[in-house]
Amino acid sequence: MSAKKKETGGEIRYMRVKPVTNVLFSLVFILLALVCFMPALLVLIVSFSAESSVVSKGYSYWPNAWSLESYRYLGRQIEYIGRAFLNSIGVTVVGTAMGLVLCSTMGYALSRPNYRLRKFFTWYIFIPMLFSGGLVASYMINAQILGLKNTYWALILPICCSSFYIIIMRTFFQTSVPDAIIESAKIDGARQIRIFVQIVLPISLPAVAISSRCSTCSYRSKARLSSSAETASSWRPARPARCLPKPCAWPWS
Repeated sequence: MSAKKKETGGEIRYMRVKPVTNVLFSLVFILLALVCFMPALLVLIVSFSAESSVVSKGYSYWPNAWSLESYRYLGRQIEYIGRAFLNSIGVTVVGTAMGLVLCSTMGYALSRPNYRLRKFFTWYIFIPMLFSGGLVASYMINAQILGLKNTYWALILPICCSSFYIIIMRTFFQTSVPDAIIESAKIDGARQIRIFVQIVLPISLPAVAISSRCSTCSYRSKARLSSSAETASSWRPARPARCLPKPCAWPWS
């Protein structure tokens, strides 16, 4: 017993962090937290700063005057802001749902070893993941050939189905779904749609969750880049900027 206690005590002393090291790690993480928090705090303070203070002093943690004019302006533009939020939510929800359906079904078809066109469609999906046509080609296809300009489909369809997510789903189906389960379902008389919905998808919830989250993030980031080229709007800000503020000031300025 004494030998075991000595051995356990030695392991605890070996794994214990020294007080000086603990303090240094704590300071490093506190600095990293401040680096992440201070820009958000600056944005919040600038939103309550008066326009004259921003023009004269720039973006500062200590403005010369405070004002709620920015929030009053947002209140007057609530119609456009509310419509923008609804558009973002609708495009993200519809695009994510369609992307999950397309990527999961395509991935399941490519994961089946008895599918004759498996190799062809695998390369057909893999090559565009490496080489993209570019913004000009995408604009010509979506706006001129397909006629999606100034429609919600211009924000949904271009990034609805991703080659990367299809390969993720295909790999997960191949490695995590046993072929014996699918073969037993076929013997019982189940068709491919029923096998996919009632057997494969419940087993593949981790891959579905990852694909849905990545697809949601894609609509939040990529849609902003392509929407300006494929959609047009007649709305313009009611209050144009009169001048540019000075550069961002340091916290101690």
